[in-house]
Amino acid sequence: MFNLKDTLNEISNLKTEEEIIDFVKNRINILENNSKIVDINNYENENKIYEGYINSNSQVNSSNLVKPFCINDLDLYINFIKVLKEKNITNVISLISLLQDYIIDTFGYKGDMNNRITTYLAYKEPGSVPINRFYQNNSALCSERSASVQNLASLVGLKSYLLFGKLSSENETETHAYNIFQMKNNTLVLFDVTNPVILENGAYVPAINDLGIIDINTLEQVEFDFNYLANLYNKPIHSNEPNRTYYTSNHLTIKK
Repeated sequence: MFNLKDTLNEISNLKTEEEIIDFVKNRINILENNSKIVDINNYENENKIYEGYINSNSQVNSSNLVKPFCINDLDLYINFIKVLKEKNITNVISLISLLQDYIIDTFGYKGDMNNRITTYLAYKEPGSVPINRFYQNNSALCSERSASVQNLASLVGLKSYLLFGKLSSENETETHAYNIFQMKNNTLVLFDVTNPVILENGAYVPAINDLGIIDINTLEQVEFDFNYLANLYNKPIHSNEPNRTYYTSNHLTIKK
């Protein structure tokens, strides 16, 4: 809907906090009016992929054991644009790195399942749990983080898919949510905001993987390419970093 290059130029020209707020409000209004209210379910035999902006009234179901959550906090977008403007981001790789840092700053570095369950159970009001209930208490896991990435990407004009599938690592397999971005040359890039990759010096980089030009509907699994990542950042990956395989449903159905 929006063009990333034009968006970054527009953001660089914003001068005041009021202009940033107006920019975000106008964009969100457009995205809301052009998106449907749907249920997005991370269940077996349900839709496994969602394309584009998630309407604030849509329910995202991370589990059938707890309430759904919704992405409905304007500050999530406003603060992101403020950071983006401050960093003067000019390319996609820098933007993805910023998304990684911003999600960690907003939700904490690693989510905790007990905190997450407590956050869901503590919300006694009708309707979905607002996304801001997960801020800064390490209670957001892959579903909440990836759904937030989905909308932040949509805000700035980066085409994004939210996938619910499985992650296999060190002989363990778990349900997992992650994102795939579509670049201007139609290549797809997997981005796992929940599991950044450790470098030899103890720092981390975003876990991204270039998938090349493929049909998103045919995607079934991705063997994570750490050599690609090391070459991209020109830094060695930690020798103990486990191999990863990302899976999707065999029958992807795209919701818009």
